[in-house]
Amino acid sequence: MFDFRTDSETHSPTQTAQQNSILLFDGVFLLRQELIDYWDYKIFVDVDFEESLRRATLRDKELFGSEAPARDRYLKRYIPGQKIYLKTVNPKTLADVVVKNNVPEKAMVCYK
Repeated sequence: MFDFRTDSETHSPTQTAQQNSILLFDGVFLLRQELIDYWDYKIFVDVDFEESLRRATLRDKELFGSEAPARDRYLKRYIPGQKIYLKTVNPKTLADVVVKNNVPEKAMVCYK
């Protein structure tokens, strides 16, 4: 696991889910080749970069001290990483469902 707040790897004790459990994973880059076979059902939440940057800047301004460093981090690291992921992995084609979520009140679900 990786903690983006501290920009470092984290460790936690291994836990075992009960046989009838449903596990839900949320995160970026989860549809990469080395992980794709672990998921029974895949949902990709699609948000334009402009909207993603707007949300991240507001959400993370306290974490990074103000809006400027939060915005800078997304422009220099997170968005370029996402662009590489979208180009090389093409997660929308691997997902069972794509949710277009630029406007949460009007989210569109696209089933394959």
